This record gives sequence, structure tokens and C-alpha cells, in this order.
Amino acid sequence: MTLPNTNEDNTALTRESWDKAHENNWGRGKAPEQWVMHFIRGHRDEIDGSILDLGCGGGRQLVPLRLEGLNVVGFDISESGLKETRIKLRELGLGTELDRGEMHEPLPYEDEQFGGAISIQVVSHNRWPEIEKTFAEARRVLKKGSYFVWKARSTEYWCEPRQQVEDHGYTAQDTEGKKKGVDQHYFSRDEIDELAEKYGFEVVGEPFESREKWEHKKGIKAHWNVVFQAV
Repeated sequence: MTLPNTNEDNTALTRESWDKAHENNWGRGKAPEQWVMHFIRGHRDEIDGSILDLGCGGGRQLVPLRLEGLNVVGFDISESGLKETRIKLRELGLGTELDRGEMHEPLPYEDEQFGGAISIQVVSHNRWPEIEKTFAEARRVLKKGSYFVWKARSTEYWCEPRQQVEDHGYTAQDTEGKKKGVDQHYFSRDEIDELAEKYGFEVVGEPFESREKWEHKKGIKAHWNVVFQAV
């Protein structure tokens, strides 16, 4: 059975699930995405001004980038995640702007404010209309020619039992686990091109699909790793 597209409480449920996750030390000590760090380092001279970490969580990418001297602004739905990031930065004698909100709502930033953006494993937590709004906002706040480094779930991802929701493509809700009931979209390769074409991006190179066995649940964690460029 497919669930109807009527979950108006998804934003609140998503916020609650991430608050609990950060309060329970989710991802604490986990290394940043090395391919993201490598790409940013390799294109540092092309980054004009600051970078937006859209869905910064507990600072997994943000803190290492700040340590390397980059100006990174963090944005996240979870106050617990932002609190964790503040603590990490304070311990290192660093600071930066951190804002809380929903990424599919108008972002609190000026047009073309950022010279780059990253968003790692967060845009998936929406249905397609919200994903489209997120891409529209990301393009609005990015300067022409800047990069949007992005990672999200693939249709090949399968860990928790789930139930499909009425939506564009494939969106489902886990029926157990820490994200039970939260909308999560699973992206196809065609949808990556669709979002790029519709919202003013080009896909740089060929997106690669990373896969990792999850022995705990006998599942597969599959993600698309993509670099978009604002045109």
C-alpha cells in the first residue's frame, strides 16, 4: 500500500528526529566526507567569499573547513545539531554564523551571497515539492559559476523497512528506527539531471554512486555524490 501525500507534520517530525539523534551523540567523531574535502581544497582558489553548509548538523564538514581557514556559514533544522557545532567551534577558538530553519523555506541570505555550498545527506529528508524549493533557494544564494557539492540517497539504498508515499519518483517513510515516519526521497540518476536543468545548474563530471554494506541491518547504504555548478 502507498501512503497518501498528506503528512503535513514532516518538518516537525524531521526536526524532532534530528534533535534526538544529536542529543544521543549521533555521528559524534565521524570523519568528514573525504571526497567533499578533496574537492573543496582543489577548488579553493575559485571559491569567492563564504560557503554555505546547507544542513550542517553537528559540524561534521563545517568544523574541518573552518579549521582550514574557509569562511563557512552553517544552516540546519536541528537546534541540538547547531548547539553541538557551536561547542566544537568554541573549543577550537573559532566562530561562524549558524542559522536554524527549514531548507525548503526562503533562506535568510541575499541573492548570490555565497561562492559555494555543500549539502551532505540532508536534502533527502523531503518530498519532491520541497526538494525543488530547496534547489531553487540554493541557486538563488549562489554566485554564478560557484559549486554546489551534494550527497543524497539513491534508489538503491535499502536498510530499514519502509512504506512508499505518493510523490514524484520514490519517497518512503521508515516503519521503524530513529527516522520512523520521516519522509525520505530516494533519487534516481535522471532526477539529478532534472533538478540541474530546471534550477540553473550543470552537473560537473559524472555523479558517482557510493555503496556501503550495513551489516547491522543486512542492508545497503547507497548515495549519489554530485557536484553541481551554478550557470
